[in-house]
Amino acid sequence: MRSYNQMGAEAVGDLRRHNRGALPKLNDEQQANLLQAIRGVAPDGGLWNGRKVANYLTEVLGTPVSRQQGWEYLKAMELRLRVPRPQHQETDLAEQEAWKKSCTTRWNRYRSSIPTPTSRCGVKMSTASECNP
Repeated sequence: MRSYNQMGAEAVGDLRRHNRGALPKLNDEQQANLLQAIRGVAPDGGLWNGRKVANYLTEVLGTPVSRQQGWEYLKAMELRLRVPRPQHQETDLAEQEAWKKSCTTRWNRYRSSIPTPTSRCGVKMSTASECNP
């Protein structure tokens, strides 16, 4: 009410549209450097994640950056954490391939033994659209 009395009808609407928000932490050059760093090897030799990006940005900017903000930069650059699937240490690849081949052979034999559905009289049944002219 007070703002209407002071500014008139302009104060009635939502004034947040004039708020442009916070300035980005990184300029274009810093974003390019971050992308180049991420495409390389992580400092500890592992994979990049939100914490490692945050540590990198903390060193570059001189101000603390949260792990979540590091993850947001990874997502903004359309990158994601890629971790290979774990494998058993006693894996025998030849045995796995042999099992896959025998499994598909058994599946094909099983699938061919399943009868295909037909109508009771053995004739293809018409649909409702074929009956109506």
